[in-house]
Amino acid sequence: MAEQKNYISITGLRSQGSEHTKRIYLHAMCSMKQAKAAPSNRFAESWTVADVHHTVSALDSDAAMQAYVRAGTHARAMGIGPEIASGKVYGCWSDQIPDREEAHSIWETNGRSIPSEKTTR
Repeated sequence: MAEQKNYISITGLRSQGSEHTKRIYLHAMCSMKQAKAAPSNRFAESWTVADVHHTVSALDSDAAMQAYVRAGTHARAMGIGPEIASGKVYGCWSDQIPDREEAHSIWETNGRSIPSEKTTR
């Protein structure tokens, strides 16, 4: 049986200041709970390294990923994200879910920068 492809999302966010760190973690925890509860979820994990909060999610389709991104706590977090964080995101199809080291390398190399309020002013 052939392995199923996964739509992988890799995110890394850095706080815009220590006063925002708690808000980032609160939104990240709620968004991770939402990702893990998604019916099409295959994997969801988060960790922090060098003050960057990373997440990796794997869902069974691009449509499922878009539904997750645009709903609930994740959508609310995206709405305030530019106020409190900067970072990069990357999405792709893959047969395998990257481990933390691979995900970080993929994110550094291929991630698309998300504008923050500090960079758009």
